[in-house]
Amino acid sequence: MAGNFDRITPVVRKIVAVAELEDILLKELRKENGSKGAEQVTVVPRAGQEWICGSFRAGTAAHADCRAALIAVERRLRHVYGVKP
Repeated sequence: MAGNFDRITPVVRKIVAVAELEDILLKELRKENGSKGAEQVTVVPRAGQEWICGSFRAGTAAHADCRAALIAVERRLRHVYGVKP
């Protein structure tokens, strides 16, 4: 039924500290193909509980492979985690 929003379930994300999210992102990034050598991910808080990856250090991983993997990880985890304001 068009216009019936009663059945929409709000997305509930786990709210974590920026440092904790950086650790989670780095751990997930290192699981990705070609990104095992990644050394650092920096999270930048945005309005409310939103965030973006501000930078990363690929370490021994190929920079382009690591960047592509980080984009995918960030997209996936944005739906799961928010940051404490």
